[in-house]
Amino acid sequence: MKNILTYIGIGLLYALSILPMWVLHRLADFLYFLLYYVFGYRKSVVRKNLKASFPEKSEEELKAIEKGFYHHLCDLIAESLKGFTISEKEMRRRFTSEGNEVFENYLNKKGHVILLTAHYNSWEWAGMSMGIYIDSNSYGMYKPLNNKPMEAALLKSRQKFGLKMFPMRETAAAFERHKNEQMVMAFVADQTPASLQTAHWLPFLNQDTAFFPGPEKFARRYNCSIVYADITKVGRSMYHTKFTLLVENPNDCPPEGITKAYAAKLEQILKERPQYWLWSHKRWKHSRPNS
Repeated sequence: MKNILTYIGIGLLYALSILPMWVLHRLADFLYFLLYYVFGYRKSVVRKNLKASFPEKSEEELKAIEKGFYHHLCDLIAESLKGFTISEKEMRRRFTSEGNEVFENYLNKKGHVILLTAHYNSWEWAGMSMGIYIDSNSYGMYKPLNNKPMEAALLKSRQKFGLKMFPMRETAAAFERHKNEQMVMAFVADQTPASLQTAHWLPFLNQDTAFFPGPEKFARRYNCSIVYADITKVGRSMYHTKFTLLVENPNDCPPEGITKAYAAKLEQILKERPQYWLWSHKRWKHSRPNS
């Protein structure tokens, strides 16, 4: 019975996905009204995060960022729905990029590139489009779901343009498996790390923040250059990504130097365009161990 309901749900997602984007935007507008004004979805978390991150901003400025975030969150939900059936032609129109040559340059030099981004703007579409814009083997990781039919549907959607995905727990094995080929390995690197003991703790948005150490560890082990994907929202469900080199030679960096470069880049972006980050995430729920 559970699987039957799951397949009905998947069928509904596909049915919604074939709707034109402008219709999905109207649904997103209605969802915004529900989440923001009716249910107040995680408002306390969002407000706490914004106030701590931008103590210099007025209540009016924080409220504008807050509302902008909820509007964008609902657009992301609409975009995730569209991802099930979006064509390559429409993805190319809605998600453009520049700086793609940086991958060829450093893949030819070293063979491996780590691509870093964050839960910022449409990271879902960014991952999907990797196979379109990167002329090499592209890999990303995902957190497995308990619901396997839904997981299979999501993987089919995310991998349809050439991205290859594997469970997060297999990251080390994936690097080793593909170490003799040219590859781009993508990390959405602003999530809270599983182990606070091994995390890199850095000042970030006025708060002591734990960062996932994996990108730095693997960059040093496999001598990967680091590229950052700066995603800009240029219109409703329209994005442009600029790929820029963040670190060329990882082993020339001091300890935690790669993580610090990533955190500094992300903080700069969030100060300029804060409403597009995932502020509803409980990013600072943990404290540094033994602090």
